[in-house]
Amino acid sequence: MRTLLNNSDFEREVLFNEKVVVVEFFLDWCGTSHIIAPILKKTEAQYEDLVQFYRVDKDRNNELCEQYGVYEIPTILFFKESRVVDEINGGFPRILIEQKLDRLLRIDEGAASDAQLNEARI
Repeated sequence: MRTLLNNSDFEREVLFNEKVVVVEFFLDWCGTSHIIAPILKKTEAQYEDLVQFYRVDKDRNNELCEQYGVYEIPTILFFKESRVVDEINGGFPRILIEQKLDRLLRIDEGAASDAQLNEARI
């Protein structure tokens, strides 16, 4: 998962991305951020051809956090077609992310076949 360093990275990698994008807003000193990191890493591996994953350090990107109303850490935002379409705050199980991604990918006509989604879950 790549960490975005500034607003221009965010615009280029998230807002102008044709894929579904998952962005984790985190803090290095936050225990929950460290707990969900391996969950997100495994999920990223499952959906590698279908979804892009990024991280944003809240301490270094307060402007982005304010722009997207991120006040709780960790916060996961799901982007599609340049806009936030879903979010998760705090700790969460991996299945919740998978359910949200599967729903977003099924909505996207032609983005992923059922076979690709099933393969991603294996």
